[in-house]
Amino acid sequence: MTALSICSSNLAKCTRRVLPPAFAGSMALFCTCLPTSPVAAQPTQTLPDLIAIIERQEELIRRQGERIDELERRLDDRARGSEPSIAMLAEPAIDSVVPQASIPVSSDGVYDEPINRQGRTDGEIGRFPDDTVVRPGSFDNSIKIPGSLLAFRIGGFAQVDLNRSFGNGIADGAFLPSLIRLAAPNASRTAIFADSSRLNLDVRGDTERGLFRAFIEADFNGAEGNPLTSNGDGLRLRHAYGQLGNLYAGQYWSLFSDVESFAETLNPTSPTGKSVVRQVGIRYVGDLSADLSYAIAAENPASRFSGPQSTESLDNWPDLLAGMTLERDWGRIRLVGLVRALRARTEIDGKTRPDSEIGWGLNMTGRIDLPFLGDRDNLVFGVGGGESIGRYHLELAFDGLDGTVSADGTLQTVPTWTAHAGYQHWWSNTLRSTATYGLIVVGRTQSLDDDDPRMLQSGTVNLVWSPVAMVDLGAEIVIGARETQSGEQADASRLQFLGRFRF
Repeated sequence: MTALSICSSNLAKCTRRVLPPAFAGSMALFCTCLPTSPVAAQPTQTLPDLIAIIERQEELIRRQGERIDELERRLDDRARGSEPSIAMLAEPAIDSVVPQASIPVSSDGVYDEPINRQGRTDGEIGRFPDDTVVRPGSFDNSIKIPGSLLAFRIGGFAQVDLNRSFGNGIADGAFLPSLIRLAAPNASRTAIFADSSRLNLDVRGDTERGLFRAFIEADFNGAEGNPLTSNGDGLRLRHAYGQLGNLYAGQYWSLFSDVESFAETLNPTSPTGKSVVRQVGIRYVGDLSADLSYAIAAENPASRFSGPQSTESLDNWPDLLAGMTLERDWGRIRLVGLVRALRARTEIDGKTRPDSEIGWGLNMTGRIDLPFLGDRDNLVFGVGGGESIGRYHLELAFDGLDGTVSADGTLQTVPTWTAHAGYQHWWSNTLRSTATYGLIVVGRTQSLDDDDPRMLQSGTVNLVWSPVAMVDLGAEIVIGARETQSGEQADASRLQFLGRFRF
């Protein structure tokens, strides 16, 4: 039997194995015509040329037959129920390859087997070499950068907020009890905005010195737009940091702010009492055991003092922080300590009066799972206190309560205590509620003004529905109260709706 007739026989056999009987019969009839095809009848080709073409076609058919055997095996496995489920296929393994529609073809018209960087073939026709194929990256929902050890992920969300505020003139943006106006007429306001939307880029890759990561995120809470025309808002930097192994540098949440203890609230600053600050710093993290880790950091001080207008803040040293985190099956607990070098310079009667103090703070936060109340129910909490930690609490940052300066230029620290808690209950896999409460208590010092805060409180209750994994629709009630050092009180409330579409 000639090589060409063997080729015809094999091709006919392949068609019978994978095609319907009627169509396979037609293909078999076509195969019997191959000896009289134009390729064989071309007088310009010599016998060795024809033999070479036939041998290449035989090799191609052989490999196609092996591929057909593999496909039949997979079909048999699926019929027996051993094929991966749809849910598993939705999250491919890190090293899996996305098949491409094109097949590389050599100059002589024969399909080439792709060769990867290690000099071996992938064992499957229809895939490009490693440096040009689209691959899943090394972390969730990421894409490998061709020709690089890195992978990237683009994320963020489009968000719309509708706020209906009641009471003493609370601002349209974040609900902060420190901004509740005293003796203001009760009034209601409505605001709809989308400037809380975010966009981020995450790039990661393994190196000989550990994980490399660069992360940058922005929202649109920058320059105010004009709601009468374009309603545009400028980009505002939220995060921009890099990581190599255990070392981090750049702008991120302060080590004093424990994001994992934040309750899910529609108002991003609730509840009062949690540390909400992003700032630039350098951080090193490490493990002491399988469930105990530590971190040390030097962060931007950016102190603000209340007192005479001629007072200037001198931040000669960064804020120093250190913390430890314990993680167990039931949850986690974190303890962070802070030391600050405060320095003020005040002009008094044409003379400069410098003064300095040491500020400090402690913050213990945590999350505890509550399976006896629900499979996904949880409690988050935080308690803290110290001297001059206003920089690390958004409610106090506007009042310059990192310290106070008296008329003679003396710098004093401000005692502060905080607490917050939140309980989340899951009504179903798509419906959940969170209730929170928090407060800040500011101690009395000689240089505090009468309208400086003494106690700030807020509480929230919400209901959030996620009809699909990428969408959150929620409603929340926020209530806040403010009490000054002189004893004046005011309160405000808000009904807030949110639609968030993540990508």
